[in-house]
Amino acid sequence: MRKAIIKTAAVLLLTALVAGCFSGCSKLRVGRSIEMGIDDGEILRWDVIAVDGDRALVIARESVDWRLFNDSYASVTWENSSVRNWLNDTFYYYVFTPDERARIIETEIENPDNPDSGVDGGGKTTDRLFLLSYYEVRDYLGYGSQRTAWRTVRAHNSAQQLNPDGYIGSFEARYWTRTPGDDSRSFLCVDEDGDFVSWPTGRASDRPENQGGIQVKDDKNGGGVRPAMWIKR
Repeated sequence: MRKAIIKTAAVLLLTALVAGCFSGCSKLRVGRSIEMGIDDGEILRWDVIAVDGDRALVIARESVDWRLFNDSYASVTWENSSVRNWLNDTFYYYVFTPDERARIIETEIENPDNPDSGVDGGGKTTDRLFLLSYYEVRDYLGYGSQRTAWRTVRAHNSAQQLNPDGYIGSFEARYWTRTPGDDSRSFLCVDEDGDFVSWPTGRASDRPENQGGIQVKDDKNGGGVRPAMWIKR
């Protein structure tokens, strides 16, 4: 009788563990990926870089577009930038289905100052999609080549359209963060080597030093847009 009770208890425990795994192990975990959104027939893949209870932080595996941080070369913060508006409006409604949009969590995010120049990052914002900050790239994406990202076909084509006189050949290229750069008219990008570089918010031709036919050497417009978002697990 005692053996039968022990055997029954063991079976019940194993059943509970298996059931628990099927219900819990199916949730997203760091290192896994998910497909969400279709952009011009191209399925977008997102990598899980953090989890917090029933939500997961994911980042696009590739830069989904190539854009100016702001439509004009001006002093901006993430809060009033053109790229933020585009991500949370045009991109959000264009690439995701209603069911996918229901999974994306509106999140209050901090916008830190530049760690070296001290340029103000602005107040908190509430976003569905956002760019990683300097600190989030540092904490979640490792070092060097671990941080680099390729571009989708759309992003590659957009890069050429924005830079007709300065062809950007490599599919692996810089992408924006939401942390300011050396001044209020620049933001940090992650470059091809995984390092942080300061890049102008708008077109290079709009910068004062480029007026009167003077062109800054090797200055190209825009950067990759590699969005992140918190989603329900």
